[in-house]
Amino acid sequence: MRALADLRRAIRTWAIRALVDDEIGGIYQHTAQRVNQFLTDLGLGPLPRAHHVTVVADLTLPVAAGTARQACDAARDTMRPATTSWPDAARPWTAYGWTDPEEAVPDGDGWRVAWRHEYEMWLRGHTTSATATTGAEALARGDLRRALTGVGYHLVAVSVTVEDVGVDLYLDTDND
Repeated sequence: MRALADLRRAIRTWAIRALVDDEIGGIYQHTAQRVNQFLTDLGLGPLPRAHHVTVVADLTLPVAAGTARQACDAARDTMRPATTSWPDAARPWTAYGWTDPEEAVPDGDGWRVAWRHEYEMWLRGHTTSATATTGAEALARGDLRRALTGVGYHLVAVSVTVEDVGVDLYLDTDND
């Protein structure tokens, strides 16, 4: 029984690793569905499903700078703690942002810079798109509060879109 359990785990790990490492080519969700079907046909559990959610936060940042270009550079530095290119346990998303020097507005001794920050998330454990939307917005707002502690930013608008539901894009070969 132990050998059979080890074999089942090895097959599952191999299949997930092949999917994660893109050893099995093709469009991710189509390929993931085929891998999922392979696993379930063998009597193994399905791959974890997740909602793919995009959150866009528009905000203004106060920055001290001499020119609009310098103000945009300062805004980018201010937003660095809220930027990530790969999800991890603490921040299960990617996040990046941008601004345009033409949208920087002089404000006393500095500038107010319009910044658009976009989060892309794959959220597990939500049964509906509505709960995924609520969860994603709360995560993005919390991340901005944490990253911008002490910055007098103004959150102008937050929009949330559930793009899709499917096999989680960020599988972990050790835990999934």
